[in-house]
Amino acid sequence: MNTTISRRRFIATTGVGSVSAAAAMAGASTTASAQTTRQPIEHATLISIQKAAGATHTFVTNNDGRVTIQVIEGPTGSILVDSGDDQKYAAEARAFAEALGKPIDAVMLSHDHPDHTSGIPSYAGLPIFTSSGILANITNGPFDKPSNLAEVQAFDDAEASFGGLNLRIHNYKNAEALEQIVIEFPELGTAVLQDLVYNNAYFFPGMDRPGWINVLGDLQSKLEVESLLVGHGYPSSQGELTAAIDYLSEYSEMVAQSAGPEELVVKMKERWPDRMAQGILELQGFAFR
Repeated sequence: MNTTISRRRFIATTGVGSVSAAAAMAGASTTASAQTTRQPIEHATLISIQKAAGATHTFVTNNDGRVTIQVIEGPTGSILVDSGDDQKYAAEARAFAEALGKPIDAVMLSHDHPDHTSGIPSYAGLPIFTSSGILANITNGPFDKPSNLAEVQAFDDAEASFGGLNLRIHNYKNAEALEQIVIEFPELGTAVLQDLVYNNAYFFPGMDRPGWINVLGDLQSKLEVESLLVGHGYPSSQGELTAAIDYLSEYSEMVAQSAGPEELVVKMKERWPDRMAQGILELQGFAFR
């Protein structure tokens, strides 16, 4: 299957050549520091937040996982975070980034789960980075390997600069996944947390929920940002950290009081009937392993 989407085709099908064009088409909500637009595109819902130093563009896929790909736009280039669970999603995000008219300086992979790495082949030829630990987890883990895994480079620096933006990279182990990175963009007042936080979506059970809650507490004390970009669901604010801690605490009690995943899912639907990412309910058996 050909997953390449040309820059011309992307602009023609979505009408978006820039954030300002998106605002003109879809309408925009504006604050003193940011302008936000939201619109449906072919394979996702696109949420763009324009700030003085750049912009963030979140692709929320239209599947039952509501997985995200982030495009971070800086003054001189862009950074992509994650690839979704299918090459078509990554191809769409790449085409959007290329349509901005700036080079894609880096692709960053936040963790090893296949719903965030399966689209990597659509990033062929781009500089792809993740931590050495996450790269080892992708290489040695149980999931299918991307065909261009050899292009992924280990990158363990705590600070970097791509696209004219400064990055602070925080590494955490034994939370939702075996290892995850959080990418902070100080000039944008934004942190990319991916699967450490789900916004109005059902959570994956995680590898170590007490450890996960501790990580979120650390981020509460460490981050000072306006926007959180998450792995499932729409962009949110720093208050979503508290909501995630509350969810995980209540969820852990549900697990302890359930005989198995079927009972657990019934309780989750009763407690949180309106959450997105219904597909994650099918993975609740991991809570009992």
